[in-house]
Amino acid sequence: MRAIIKLSVKQQKDLKELKKTEKNNKIYRRYLYVEMSHKGMTNLEIACILGICNDTLTDWKCIFEEGGLEGLSQLHYEGRRESKISQHKDEIKKKVECDNIASLKELQAFIRTEYDIEIDQSWLSRYCKKNSIFLIKKPD
Repeated sequence: MRAIIKLSVKQQKDLKELKKTEKNNKIYRRYLYVEMSHKGMTNLEIACILGICNDTLTDWKCIFEEGGLEGLSQLHYEGRRESKISQHKDEIKKKVECDNIASLKELQAFIRTEYDIEIDQSWLSRYCKKNSIFLIKKPD
């Protein structure tokens, strides 16, 4: 499906200048998305090139439609809710290191038992990666 963004001549010039000066990779990729979409590429093609989810491109298109290039240049991280396990991060990290937890399934079971919190494995995987929690691979 093509969800093409049409840019005015002024927006094209502004985008070119913004791309030259942008130092934040996350914002730069948003600009690349707008440029590629304007050139007629599909979201699926763009997602493959930029290595991001198609749903993210849909979000970026909405941000662009509401706030233009200025809207895309803002990262809105404030206001995100803290995860249920954030307050237990140090304890979880210590448990993984001390008890040699080797799988997400084991870690998921520990969190369920210890804190009565249900967590999807894919989310837990991202949480571990973002918080430098490394599961210990057991020798064969």
